Amino acid sequence: MQKTILLLAIILAGTISLAGVSADAFKPPRQQMDAGVPAEEVICMTGYQLMVKNDGSAACVLPDTAERLFSAGWGEIIEGGVTMDVDTNDDAVKDLEEQMQLEDEGQADESEEKVEKKISLSESMDMSGG
Repeated sequence: MQKTILLLAIILAGTISLAGVSADAFKPPRQQMDAGVPAEEVICMTGYQLMVKNDGSAACVLPDTAERLFSAGWGEIIEGGVTMDVDTNDDAVKDLEEQMQLEDEGQADESEEKVEKKISLSESMDMSGG
């Protein structure tokens, strides 16, 4: 119930930056949609623009890329989307950004389980001082 209320509050607030969110709380667009999030409500990392492709799937792309893709008829730009502020120096975040890039290019072959294992390994190393 609390998660539903929180999600509703975030959606109603428009563009929001969620500071201090851990990297494992963030999922690439495809994984968010697989979990039941509608394409128009996918959360992108700060600095990325949400687009809904012509096939109905979501993509988080850089703003310049969004303009080019829109001009080419690739999809629609979703204004006022929710963004998530995460530590971009975190190796897990770099892995997620790479995964998002591959998904946008249609080349993702890494399963959600592998990505989660990478995140867990990265967090374990951070906690142990490694």
